[in-house]
Amino acid sequence: MLAEFFIAFFLLGLVAGLTVGLAGIGSTLLILPTLVLLFPHYMPSDLSIKMAVATTLACTSVSVSYAAVIHIKKGNVDFSLCLRMAGIYALTAVIGAYTVHFLPAKTIEIMLGIVLILVGAKTALMKQPYAATEKNLNTKSFIVVTAFAGLSNSICGIGTGNIAIPYLSRYFSIKKSTGTSIVSTVVACVFGTIAYIYYGWDLSALPKYSLGYVYVPLFIVISIGMVIGTPIGYKLSERINPKWIKRLLAMLVSVAGVFALIKGILLTGT
Repeated sequence: MLAEFFIAFFLLGLVAGLTVGLAGIGSTLLILPTLVLLFPHYMPSDLSIKMAVATTLACTSVSVSYAAVIHIKKGNVDFSLCLRMAGIYALTAVIGAYTVHFLPAKTIEIMLGIVLILVGAKTALMKQPYAATEKNLNTKSFIVVTAFAGLSNSICGIGTGNIAIPYLSRYFSIKKSTGTSIVSTVVACVFGTIAYIYYGWDLSALPKYSLGYVYVPLFIVISIGMVIGTPIGYKLSERINPKWIKRLLAMLVSVAGVFALIKGILLTGT
């Protein structure tokens, strides 16, 4: 039974990696909803949502690191802009993990449900980005958008690229926007993972083999699947239209968001 459990999550990581390579959509859109739906069956609900977010961030650290190397090699990264984003992401990663550590599960469930529904709708309606003519960023809007993306990532486990890439594409080419966002996201996910490990370190109710809020066995198994699946997805992307995959993911994310929202509302009423 245990072997089947880990095989299932290895396949989840494999599919998530394939999706990243094939459709260019962050692995969080597949891994997070799955963990949000399954974790409550194996641990207390007030702990499961926090561990779902933290474990997702840990897994995402692997996928974005792999993708970051590819974009750096292709010269798609504006390192000056990347450093500015990374600084904001590092700060919001710590703030977000600290906030989630002290928030009640019902509040996180409601927040996560709303964000997942919005991201699912955005993914379903997403149009092909246009190639922008490079121009100077608006400093105030850049700070606000980047901070919001960082907090969304650390509190709800939703990849920063869902917010940052559409914004950056107003000022830069889609390749540079994507590459710069992905490289800076490495900082957001790694710092967020470390923060969740730190804040959850001394909790007595954690499942065995947990590292803070990160459930290590699933992190390892999912990450292995992602490392294998991502390069295969990149190769398949030249032959397959990813549009239907994006719509399928959008449906999954929206359904998970509705469940999380309903659960949070029900918890509020108890």
